[in-house]
Amino acid sequence: MNASSPPHPLPRRKHTVLILLLLILLLAAVLRLYRIGEQSLWNDEGSSVALAQRDLLTIARDAAGDIHPPLYYWTLSGWVRLAGNSEVGVRALSALLGVLLVFLTFVLGLWALGRWAGLLAALLAAANPFQVYYSQEARMYMLAAVLAAGAVLALIRFTRTESRLALLALVLLEAAGLYTHYAFAFVILILNLGYALWLLAHRNRARMPRHLGIWALCQAAVVVLYLPWLP
Repeated sequence: MNASSPPHPLPRRKHTVLILLLLILLLAAVLRLYRIGEQSLWNDEGSSVALAQRDLLTIARDAAGDIHPPLYYWTLSGWVRLAGNSEVGVRALSALLGVLLVFLTFVLGLWALGRWAGLLAALLAAANPFQVYYSQEARMYMLAAVLAAGAVLALIRFTRTESRLALLALVLLEAAGLYTHYAFAFVILILNLGYALWLLAHRNRARMPRHLGIWALCQAAVVVLYLPWLP
């Protein structure tokens, strides 16, 4: 080894990436918390807070007559008991989820194209006006986005390792997404399409029926988990 070369370049590079990631997450938090309580709750946010004040069974019953399923309201119900029901308190949950989404975006970029792509993707997500806006709103959209990002990561993990744990995580995240927003069905459709394309491109055709069967069982499990809400 050349005496003038750095002794441990790889750990130093990882250290740099970690620092940059923390700075990006800090930027994301600042943007999402800046003036978060300045405006009063608007109508839909008020509905969220009103539902969150009730017990879980009542939330489920009342959400059944709403246009959204109950998981966000259940989550917010637990959150307001810790953070209070002020504008800042109820919106802080979405802000926290917004920062988590930036981190998941980094992981997605890292797995797809490497650490620098992950950092760039995280930076773009941190400063994205739409993400900042919905991270300051006491509604279910950031929770749905986090669940969608988690489901994509679980699918990538499964296609690379065939991990049963990743497959279980995918099933639970898909079901949780449906309990958060009905439009999550479109996310599941895209996940199924992505798996089908991966299967066609990377798997032995002779083993395809087995893998299709496993996938079909997992999607059926999502439906079973969602059955209590379907009526």
